[in-house]
Amino acid sequence: NPLPEMDEEEDAEDGAANAEDDEAFSQIMYANKVVITKLDLVAVDEVLEVWQRVKAINPNAQVLSCVAGVLHPADLANLHEYDMNHMAVDVEELDDEIEAADEDAAVAAGCADDCAHDHHHDDHQHNHHGHHHDAPPSKRPALRHNKNVSTFSVVREGFEVDPLRFAWWLRRIAAMKRDQGVLYRSKGVLAMRGSRKKLVFHAVQDVVEKKHVDGVRWKNGQLRSCKAVFIGKKLDRKWLEEGFLSTLVPCGGAQRAPATSDMDTTVAPVADDALSGLLNSCPGLFYSVLARVDDSASVARLGLTSRLMAAAVFGEDAVDEYPPSASSLVSHGFDNKSLNMHTMASMAFIGGYKKAMGLAGQLTLPGAGLRFDALAEAEAAGVTLTELGETRDAETCGYIVEFRWRPETLETFFATPSATTTSTLAKIEYEVEDEFGDRDWDTLKFRLLLQPEAPPEMTDDAAPPPPSQHRLVIQLIGGKSASQVYQLAFHSMSADYQVHVRVADHRAPFYETREVFHAQHPLMADLARRNFLRILVRVKPDGSGPLGDMCSCC
Repeated sequence: NPLPEMDEEEDAEDGAANAEDDEAFSQIMYANKVVITKLDLVAVDEVLEVWQRVKAINPNAQVLSCVAGVLHPADLANLHEYDMNHMAVDVEELDDEIEAADEDAAVAAGCADDCAHDHHHDDHQHNHHGHHHDAPPSKRPALRHNKNVSTFSVVREGFEVDPLRFAWWLRRIAAMKRDQGVLYRSKGVLAMRGSRKKLVFHAVQDVVEKKHVDGVRWKNGQLRSCKAVFIGKKLDRKWLEEGFLSTLVPCGGAQRAPATSDMDTTVAPVADDALSGLLNSCPGLFYSVLARVDDSASVARLGLTSRLMAAAVFGEDAVDEYPPSASSLVSHGFDNKSLNMHTMASMAFIGGYKKAMGLAGQLTLPGAGLRFDALAEAEAAGVTLTELGETRDAETCGYIVEFRWRPETLETFFATPSATTTSTLAKIEYEVEDEFGDRDWDTLKFRLLLQPEAPPEMTDDAAPPPPSQHRLVIQLIGGKSASQVYQLAFHSMSADYQVHVRVADHRAPFYETREVFHAQHPLMADLARRNFLRILVRVKPDGSGPLGDMCSCC
C-alpha cells in the first residue's frame, strides 16, 4: 500500500528545514511523470485515492497507469520537462502553475472556495482571477503538503530582468542555505533587457539552468513580463522574492542607450555619412567594421549620434548581426577600464558589467587582461565582480589570477591517473606602508596542485576500479618574508562549477583543501580545454577583521 509512504512526516521541531523528507514524497515532488502499477490487485477507490494524492503533491506531474508492468517505451521517453524551448512556447502551462500556486496559498490561509481574497495579485500585478475557485471541491485533489511545504508565484508585467543581476541571483538560489529553506523546484519565463528573445530558467534544488530560446521572441507592442513559480519546504519567501525583484528593471524601448554611469559615453562622435550609407546598403560589412573596434565604449558613442546608429548599436537584435568569428575578439583590458564585448553581448549586458567593475573595489587583473571565449565566461566574470562589490571593504584587495599549465604537462597528467600536476608560479602584490610611512608591497606567491587521492579499498575483486580523483592543494611560497599575516580566499570564476577555499594564514607552505575532483568534473574539462584555471584571490590582513563571505556558497 503506497498511501502511507506518500505522506511527508511533520518535522519534530516546528518543521525544521534540515529534517529529512519522506523518500516517496520527495520523489513524487521532483517527478515529471509518475506510473501507478498493479491496478489489477486493488480496488478502484484505492487507485483513485493514490491518483489524487499524487496530483495533490505534484499537480504538474503526468500520471500513467499500467497492469503487470506493461507500458510502451515511448511513454518513458521524450518528456520535454527540462526542454527550455518547450517551456518558452507553452506559457499557458506556466500560467496554470501560477494559478495553482495562488490556490495553494489560499488554501494554506484557510480561504473558502468562494472567498473574495486577492491572493497576492497585488504582488504580481496580473489579472487572472478565480483560478480553481469556481470548480467544486470534489473536482480537485485536496492538498496533502504539510504546513511547511508551500508554493508561490511572482509575476511582474512591464518589467524585464537585468542580465547580470539575474545571473547573480541564480547563483544565490543554487547555493541556498538550509535556514533559507529547501527549494524543490522553480521555473520562469522572463523578458530580459537587451534581448527580444524570451529567457527561460528552471531549477531543481541546486541544479539551475537558463536559456535564451531562439525563435521564441516578444512581439512588437506585446506587453512583456517576468513570471516565476517556486515550490519548496520552509522557504524564506521574503528572501526569494526580494532577490528576484532586485533583478527587475522597467521595460524600455528596443533602442536604449546605456546610462552614463554604466558606460563612458560622454563624447559622441559625429556619425560618418559613409558609415550610415554602409549600414543601409551592406549591413553585414558594417558590422564587420564595428567588430574590429576594440573598445565597446567607442561603439556605444557611435550609437548616440543618430537614431539609425542607435538602432544598429543598442537594438535588441544588434548583437546577432556581428559575424560569428568576431566573438573571439572579446576581452576585458588589464587596465580594468577598456571592454571589448559588443560582438558577443548586448549593450545592456556591457553596461551592467561596467557598473559591476566600478563597484568591485580594489581589483587587479592579469597583465594581458581577460579573454572570453563565450558569453557564459564573461557572465561568470561579471557575477564574480557583482559578488565582490556586495562584500567590498577598504582592507580587502581582489586579484584575478590565471593559474597556468604547460600543454605538455597536462598531456602527461591526463594520460596518467596517478600523476600529480602543478601550475606555474603566480604572484600578487599587496600595498603596505613601511616603518617610515613610505609605500611598499608584500609579494605573495602561489601554485595550484592536483594530487591523486588514494582509491578506496575494494571488497569485490570483480568490480571495476573506481575513477581516479585528485585533491586541490594550494602551495604558498615566501610567506615569511611578508610584513604581516594575510587571510586568503580563492574563488573559481566559471559558469560550470564553483570552488571556494579559505586560508586563514598565508604562511602555511601547503594548504590541503577539501575539494576533490574526478576525471569528468567540469574543472578538469576546463583545465584540459584552456590550460589554465581563472581564480579570484581575495587578500586581507589578519587583525583587520574577518574576511567576509563573498557568496552563498562560502
